[in-house]
Amino acid sequence: MRTVKKRIIIVQDVNEFIGRKKTLLSRKDFDLLTVTSGHEALFRGRNDNPDLLILNFYMPDLNGYNVCRELKSDSSTEHIPILIIAAHGDEDEDPGDLTKAAGCDGCIKKPIQYDDIIPAVEELLGIPPRRHLRAGTSLPCKITDEDGLRDCTILNMTPEGVFVETKPAPWPGDIVQVELPLDATGTPMTLQMAVRWSRDSSEAGPPGAGCEFLGAPPEVVQWFKDHHASSPEGSKEQGS
Repeated sequence: MRTVKKRIIIVQDVNEFIGRKKTLLSRKDFDLLTVTSGHEALFRGRNDNPDLLILNFYMPDLNGYNVCRELKSDSSTEHIPILIIAAHGDEDEDPGDLTKAAGCDGCIKKPIQYDDIIPAVEELLGIPPRRHLRAGTSLPCKITDEDGLRDCTILNMTPEGVFVETKPAPWPGDIVQVELPLDATGTPMTLQMAVRWSRDSSEAGPPGAGCEFLGAPPEVVQWFKDHHASSPEGSKEQGS
C-alpha cells in the first residue's frame, strides 16, 4: 500500500533559510510547498488543504501572527496545525505570547536545530517518533563536504542511515557525499547523505555526524539493512 505524503507549506522570505528548512524536512518524505509571503501563505492555506503550515513570524507584507489569526478564525481552516518560527526581538512583545493568542499550535525560536523542528513537526502531524536499533560496525569510508575529502569510519548504522566518525564534523542540514566499497572487488560507491545531527570533539563520544540516506540505490539500502539485521551488536535501542 502506498503511503500518502503529508503536505507541508513552508513560508519564509529569506531564500537561504527556506532551503535549509527544506533540507531538514525532505528527509522525512513530506510533500513540501514553499511560498514567500504572508498573503501567499494565506491563499495556500485556504485553497491547498495542507496538513501543516510553517510560518515565519516576521514577513514584510503580512506577519505570521496575522496569517495564523486569519486561518484560525475561519471554520474551514481552523483545523490546520500552524508552527511559527520566531527570532528573538521580532516584536516588542514575546512572539510566543502573540502566536499563542492567535491560536498557533507551536512556536520555535531561532536559531533552529534539527532536534527542535523535526520533533515539533512530527508531533503536530501525529507521527510517532521513529526509533531503531543501531548496529555497531567499523567500516572505513571517505566523506566529502565543504571541508573537502577525508578518510573516516562508519561506527554504527540503522536501516535509514549511519553515524560517521569524522573531524571536523559537518553541520546539521548539510548534504555530504560518503564513499565506501560495498562489493567484492572493492569498487567504491558514492552515496548522497543528509546530516541529521553532529557532535564535535568537545562533547562526549567520538566526533562525527548522524547521516540519513538521500536517494540511495535500493541495493545499497538493502545491503545496509542486511548488515544491520545480521549484526550481533544491534541490540541497543536509540533514536534514529
